[in-house]
Amino acid sequence: MNSQSTHNALAAKLKTSVPVVLTEQSKHSVEKTESARSTLDEITDRLELFHSADNTAYATISDETGIKTLEVNKGPFADWLNYQFFRLTGKAIKKAALEETIGVLNAKAKFLGKQIEVYTRVAPYEDGVEIVHDLHSGSVVVVTSAQVSTKSRATSKFVKYPSNVSQVSPVASDKSMLLPLLRKYINATEQDLTLIVVWLLASFRTNVPCPLLLVQGEQGSAKSTLGKVLKSLLDPAKPDTRTLPSSERDLAIAAKNSHVLVYDNLSGITNAMSDALCRLVTGGGFATRKLQTDADEAIFDARRPMILNGIDDIAKRPDLLDRAISVHLPRISDSGRISECQFWSAFVNDKPQILGAIYQALSAIFATLPSVSLDTKPRMADFAIFGVAVERALDWEAGTFMQFYSAHSLDANERVLESDPLAIAIRECVSRLGSVEGTVTSVLNSLANCAGDDRDKRTWPTTRTLKKELLRLGPPLRKVGIGWSESRSSAARFISIFAIDTMMDSA
Repeated sequence: MNSQSTHNALAAKLKTSVPVVLTEQSKHSVEKTESARSTLDEITDRLELFHSADNTAYATISDETGIKTLEVNKGPFADWLNYQFFRLTGKAIKKAALEETIGVLNAKAKFLGKQIEVYTRVAPYEDGVEIVHDLHSGSVVVVTSAQVSTKSRATSKFVKYPSNVSQVSPVASDKSMLLPLLRKYINATEQDLTLIVVWLLASFRTNVPCPLLLVQGEQGSAKSTLGKVLKSLLDPAKPDTRTLPSSERDLAIAAKNSHVLVYDNLSGITNAMSDALCRLVTGGGFATRKLQTDADEAIFDARRPMILNGIDDIAKRPDLLDRAISVHLPRISDSGRISECQFWSAFVNDKPQILGAIYQALSAIFATLPSVSLDTKPRMADFAIFGVAVERALDWEAGTFMQFYSAHSLDANERVLESDPLAIAIRECVSRLGSVEGTVTSVLNSLANCAGDDRDKRTWPTTRTLKKELLRLGPPLRKVGIGWSESRSSAARFISIFAIDTMMDSA
């Protein structure tokens, strides 16, 4: 049979086919499906759909609980859709209809919606210096240089994740009450308390880096309690402290879901995690492969305030310590210890007043900040400038902050050098000989002789890695008066390690 004959036969068959007749049951099924779609359209028509810079889809919803923003592809949004559908129909959404609806909304948000910045807990206000603090209770606190005000909604898009907890409402409190109130709940020396207060206030800003807060002390010094207190004031959540993740991907996810990260009871930090923490302090991108894909990347680019605590020196790499503040908490005597129940009951009672004092302090700081300048700027210069503004706004004695911050920097620098065998050998050689010069091999031999039995052959640098180690140790060595240089000839590489004038170097 040729193709024309086949076509004619099919056409004839189609003409004589029995038409499809809908039964009462199938008609009812179609009507139910159309009714469900109509209900879903009614629910989703009032959503504001948009996407963030990393092309994540979001929906801003308004219901009986207030206004909130949720990720379209996350469980809380699906739960919200299900609940709204149940309120209207008394039934749950069919799985297929739910997936179809979320798929359509995801596409609309990404391709038809605007690109809008989203925030977790804190957002910049107008000029970027002042802030909006989301209480996650339907209200936000707006802090400007002129006033502190509570509003029922914000123009900024705040995302609430499952771990986020609502903040208590603040009560009016003078900025002068901040230090006395915090002193009741923070076990620290006056110098460290000053640095902790500046860190706390700086953590409310999103547009400048805030140093990592390293909390150390022996068992019984309330290290974990300090982290919980600061987290509760800045970004209450459950759980309030966590263990440090083992991968960059998990760190990025945690940072996306929280404004402040608190990692408890650390015994050390790997080099890879140290690098990731550095990027999270100063701001940098994390790009990881999405789950169940080969090529798609999940991008996260932000900075976050962080608290890490441990008994010993948990951070040893110079680049991380350069971006950190280390405080050492004294042990609490048995006679000075109170029960957990008593401590937290008192803190919860004072917390609204502490928040009120924080907001008033921030307002005064924002008014002071434009007039602050430093002749010489240390690493984390924005934090140093902010610290001087805190000092002036809270009427501390002039020069207090920089005195404490400089002393901390020198202490951290010394701990870096004292914990590194190569740095110890370099200081010993320069002390004995004045300088060490020669080929890479001869310099390594001289350093090995100075190190003596303290040298671990497994971690000691080779001729290929010595330059890398000198680059890493260069900044802390310069602070104690030791510099180095490299030169080449046609036959070899030469290293010179020598004493320098630290005053000239800093200039």
